[in-house]
Amino acid sequence: DGDAGLTWLQPNGEPPSANDWNDPAARAIGLRIDRAGLSTRPLLLLVNAGERGLDFQLPPGHWQALLDSSSPRGVPTLEAIDAPALQVPARCVMLLQLTED
Repeated sequence: DGDAGLTWLQPNGEPPSANDWNDPAARAIGLRIDRAGLSTRPLLLLVNAGERGLDFQLPPGHWQALLDSSSPRGVPTLEAIDAPALQVPARCVMLLQLTED
């Protein structure tokens, strides 16, 4: 049907505009993956390539951290995330999974 189940997000939670995609200063992006292969629950990939931590506004729901590249061996220090925003450390990739809507 042409819908890949992917939604790109800026840290403020909004989809990026054409100008955002072409902003050479932009160092952060999120990707919501609604059809995640064998998983029945959506995933959220957060990438902060900047030199400072950055707050990402999360889509509604309860999220669980699966990966945090800022911690040893990628093991997340946070598990359940019920806040509307999440601080993503500098130069970090985080992977979250929706636990419930």
